[in-house]
Amino acid sequence: MIVGVTGSVWAHVEADAQEVPSVSNGHAMKPKINSVFAQDHVSVKVTFNKSVSNSALDVSNYKIDLLTIAKATFEAPNNNVVILTTDAHRVGTIYRLVATNVTDLDGNVIDPVNSHPFVWGPPPTKPKLDAIQATSRTVVQVTFDKEMDHLSALNTSNYTIKGLQVLRSSFKMDENNRANKKVVELTTSPNSSGSVYALVVSNVTDLSGNVIDEERKSMQFFGFLEATSTPSNHKMVQVGTPGVVYRVPEFKDENTVNVTGGYMIGTTEVTYDEWYSVRTWAMNRGYTFQNMGREGHDGKIGAYPTLRAKNEPVTTISWRDAIVWSNAKSEREGLTPVYRLSGHTILRNATHVFAHAVDDAMEMPNANGYRLPTSNEWGMAARWMGTQSPMTGSLARTRRTTTVNDVTHYWTPWNYASGAVEDASNESETGAVSWFWNNAFEGTRPVGQKRANALGLYDMSGNVAEWVFDTEDADFELSNDYRVIRGGSWDETSSSTEVSHMDPELPHVASEKIGFRISRMNRVSLMMQKVTQTELQMAIPRTGASAYTYISLPDQYASAVISWSPNIEKKGMWAGRFQSGQTYTATVTLTPKKGYTAQGLPANVFTVAGAQSVTHDPNSTVITITYAPTARTNAPEHAARMVQVGKYGVTYAVPIGLRNENNNVAGGFWIGNTEVSYAEWYAVRMWAIANGYTFENIGVEGHDGIAGAAPMNGIAQEPVTSISWRDAIVWSNAKSEREGLIPVYRSRAFEVLRSFVNAQVATVEATMRYVQSNGYRLPTSQEWEMAARWLGTSQPKKGSLVKERRVTRIHGASHFWTPAHYASGATESTAHATETSQTAWYADNSNNGTKAIGSKRNNALGLFDMNGNVAEWVFDAQHSSRVAFGGSWIDEVFRMRTINSVLRSSDRAANNIGLRIARSEQ
Repeated sequence: MIVGVTGSVWAHVEADAQEVPSVSNGHAMKPKINSVFAQDHVSVKVTFNKSVSNSALDVSNYKIDLLTIAKATFEAPNNNVVILTTDAHRVGTIYRLVATNVTDLDGNVIDPVNSHPFVWGPPPTKPKLDAIQATSRTVVQVTFDKEMDHLSALNTSNYTIKGLQVLRSSFKMDENNRANKKVVELTTSPNSSGSVYALVVSNVTDLSGNVIDEERKSMQFFGFLEATSTPSNHKMVQVGTPGVVYRVPEFKDENTVNVTGGYMIGTTEVTYDEWYSVRTWAMNRGYTFQNMGREGHDGKIGAYPTLRAKNEPVTTISWRDAIVWSNAKSEREGLTPVYRLSGHTILRNATHVFAHAVDDAMEMPNANGYRLPTSNEWGMAARWMGTQSPMTGSLARTRRTTTVNDVTHYWTPWNYASGAVEDASNESETGAVSWFWNNAFEGTRPVGQKRANALGLYDMSGNVAEWVFDTEDADFELSNDYRVIRGGSWDETSSSTEVSHMDPELPHVASEKIGFRISRMNRVSLMMQKVTQTELQMAIPRTGASAYTYISLPDQYASAVISWSPNIEKKGMWAGRFQSGQTYTATVTLTPKKGYTAQGLPANVFTVAGAQSVTHDPNSTVITITYAPTARTNAPEHAARMVQVGKYGVTYAVPIGLRNENNNVAGGFWIGNTEVSYAEWYAVRMWAIANGYTFENIGVEGHDGIAGAAPMNGIAQEPVTSISWRDAIVWSNAKSEREGLIPVYRSRAFEVLRSFVNAQVATVEATMRYVQSNGYRLPTSQEWEMAARWLGTSQPKKGSLVKERRVTRIHGASHFWTPAHYASGATESTAHATETSQTAWYADNSNNGTKAIGSKRNNALGLFDMNGNVAEWVFDAQHSSRVAFGGSWIDEVFRMRTINSVLRSSDRAANNIGLRIARSEQ
C-alpha cells in the first residue's frame, strides 16, 4: 500500500502488484515494451512505456527471428517510439522481437521479460465449416472453406451427428476422379426426410495444421428432402396485349397509372404442394431459404404435403423466400432466373449473410423466368374487366373506364373485391369471390374455390395477402426497408378485400396470413423488350476483315444465318475478305427459340451499331442491314509489341519469390510490352469465331464495358477483362493461327485447342504446350517474374533501389534485379506510394477502374503495367488452380510487389484479371 495525494486531501491508493515500480539506484521503474506491430512489410513499430535513450537506436540491441534489422529511428517527436527497418516480412508469419540493453533517460535497463510476437498481414486462418447438405438418405456432404488434411478429415470419430451414426468418410471425387479436399462425404445411418440434424466437427485440421475454428465447427442441416412425385403445373393467364400501355385506375383517388400489358400472372396463389415440390428440388441443388413454409395457416412447418391441405396456399414465407423460390422454379423449368445480386449473380440464398444484399436484389428485365408481380401489375389484373361494359349489380354504373388506342376498357372500382359486382360492404357478394374473417372461420382454404374475376384469377381478394415486388407505393410513405402486400387475408374484415387495399411489411417477416402469386413476362413482349433495349451485335465490315462475321443473338433466338451482298467466295478453310470502299448489305435470318414468336414487332425494333440502315418485315425476323463503304472499326487493333527477355540459349539465375531464391530461367523468350487490349482481343476473337473457335466468355472493355461489344474510342485500349484462363489460351491459339504461326496449346490427342466449351475438366487441365511451336502463349510464372524484375547489367542509380537491388552472376557478368517488395519499374519499395503510383494503377489511384494500357512509366525492359491495372494469367498451376500475377486496380498498394500473385480456378472470369502474351524464340 502507498500513500498518494489528491489535491490537498490525503487518500490511500491500492496499487496493482505488477505496477509497483522497481527501484534501482534511486531511479524510477525499468523501461518495457508496451506494443510491437508491423507497419508494413519492411518496418516494425516498437512502443515503450516511457522515453528511452539513444541505446534504443542501436540495432544490435534487437533480435527478430528470421529477419535482419537494418536501422532504428525514433518516430518524431516522441522518443518512446522506435521504427525498425527490416528485410521483407512474410505474410501471415508470426515473428518475435527481443530487446536487450535498452535504457531509459535515467539509465534503467529494459525489463528482461520482453519477447513480443507480431505478424505482417493476416495470420493463418483456421478452417471453418462452409456448408452441410444431405445428398441422399445415407450420405451427408460436408464442405470446408479450405483444403483439409486427409488423416484428420477422414477420421469418422471427428464427426458427431445427433440421431445418426457416422459409418465411413471419404473426399468427394471431381470429374477427373481426383479428391476434392474441401468436401468430405460421410456415409451415415438413414436420415429422415425433412428432419433437422446438427453436425459437430472436432480435431480436423487444414493442410497447414490449423485446427477447425471453434466458432464455425457446427452446423444444422435437413434430412434428405424427397420431392413430391408430380409437381404442380401452375396455370397462368395473359393480362392485356403485349406492348400496349394501359392507363389503370389505382388507389382510392382513382388516379391512373401506366402499366405495360402482355405479362402473365398465376390464376391462383402458390399452393403448399407446389411450394414444397420446388423447394425440395432447390435445396437439393444448393438453394437456401429463410423459412421452410407452412401448409395453409396451421400446417407443420416444412412438412410433406398432406391430402387434406396441400392445395391451400403456402404461408409463413418471407418476401425474400418468395423471390428465391421464383428463381428456383425458373431454373427447374429451364427458364432464365429473374432475381440477381449485384454483379448479376443469380440469387439462390434467402438468408444471405448480409440481408440487404437480398433486399437490394435486382430484376433482370430480359429474363423469362418467374417473378413477383409489381403492385401496379397486381392492381391491373385485380381490376381488369375487358372491353365489354358490365351488366349486373352496382358494378354496371360504378365501373371505371379508360381509353387505350380509341378502345374503352372497364375496371373494377377501388372499393370492390376482385370479381365482385357489389362493393365490399355487401358481405354476401364479397363472400362469393373471397375468403375473409366472416366466412373463412379462422383459416386458409384451398385455392380456386370461390368465383374467379374477369381474367379467370381466383382469390385476388382474401385467403392470403400476397407479396408484390415493390418497395414503395404512392398510397404509403414507405422507406426502402418495406415491401408491399396486396389483397387482404382470411384474418381481416371485408374492407381488406377491396382491390385498392395494400399494406407495408418488412421483407423478412413470415406470417400465416401472407403468401404470394407468381407472374412472368409474356414471351412475345419479352422478345420485343429485349431487342429494343439491346442492339443486335454484329462485326462492322472493314477492309481486310473476314466476310464470315459474328453476330451476338438476343436470348430468345436459337440461331442466325447471315449472307452478304456482294458475296465473297470462301477459299479453302479461309474466309474471303471485305474489299476497300465497297458498300455491303447483310441479310440476317433469325430463328426464335421454341415457344417464341416474332409477329407484330415494331418496325424499329432491331438496331445495329455502325449500320446505315436496318429494315425488316414486322411479321418476320428477316433483317436487312446496310453498311457504309468498308473501313476499319473506329478503334484500331493496337497489337502489343513483343520485347525479348534475355538472350536465347542463356540460362539466367533469377531471384524468384519473397525469399529471392535463385531459379534457372531460360532467356530469349518474348513478352508483350502491354497487357492485351480489348481492341486486340475483340479483333482476334471475331476472326476466331468465324473460323470455328468458341469461348466461355466473350470479354469486357476494361472493368465495366459491355460484354462482347464492338470496341469504342476511349476505352478500347483498356485491357480486356472478364476472361478465364481457358479463354486466354484458346485466344492465344487463335492469334497464332490468324498470323500463320503454329498454335501452342494442344489436347492429349495433339489436337489444337479451339474450345473449352462443354469440354471435360480433364481435357482442360491436361492442356499441353507444343514446344516446337512458334505461336503465342501465356508466360510461365518464372518468365513473368524475370521480365518484371529485370534491370539488366547496369547498376540502378535512383532511390533505395541503388542499395536494395538483387544481383546474380551469369557468365561472369553481374545482372541486377528489382527486389520482391518493389513494383516493377519502381525505384522505391511499395511502402512509398508516390513512387509506386508512377508505375502501377491500384486502389488508391485507379478511381475504381481500369485505365488505358501503357499510361504509366514502363520498367527497364519497356514493359508497361507489369503491376496493377489488371492481374495477368500465367500458364502455371498450383494445387488445382491457375495463377494470375501482378495485382490489379482493386488491390492495395502493398500488393503491387513483383511477387504478388493470386490463385483462381481455370474457369474463373473477373473484371480485374486479363492477360499478357509471350512467345518462344524460334
